[in-house]
Amino acid sequence: MPTPATGLPASVRRLIADSRASGGPEIEFYDDLPPGELPGEVQSAVACIVEELLLNACRHSRSKNVLLGLARDEDSVCVQVQDWGVGFEPEKVEPQRLGLQGVRQLVQRLGGSVEIDSRPGMGTCIFVEVPLPDGSGPKSPRANEDQEERTVTLAGHRLDRRAR
Repeated sequence: MPTPATGLPASVRRLIADSRASGGPEIEFYDDLPPGELPGEVQSAVACIVEELLLNACRHSRSKNVLLGLARDEDSVCVQVQDWGVGFEPEKVEPQRLGLQGVRQLVQRLGGSVEIDSRPGMGTCIFVEVPLPDGSGPKSPRANEDQEERTVTLAGHRLDRRAR
């Protein structure tokens, strides 16, 4: 979990380092969060979401590469985790698979949304949007979200849930 001293990006970098040390896939991380802390509940929730989604991608996808993006605009924080692995059928996820269920429940409790784009053999892209409680705050300097297409541009890279 992030602390005020470390912040979310540093916590994510530690997760990535731990994954690499244990032989996990290459994880490309785009951090487009502006300086400063997210509100406490949102920061903790996003840390849990990132940890679960990365763990799932590393453990189940069999992908050699995983992409993780974080961005913030005036109203929300966005998380995108994408792999090019075995994929799955989201509608057939068994209820006992608590990881994705837990992410969905946490995001729902915060009033956000989770979109899963996956097909067997085509990899997986999960896009999570968590609203900020007050709807204000600094915007990611390079984050441009297109609500209809559900894309986000981080560090000059367009992350699209349909991109493979």
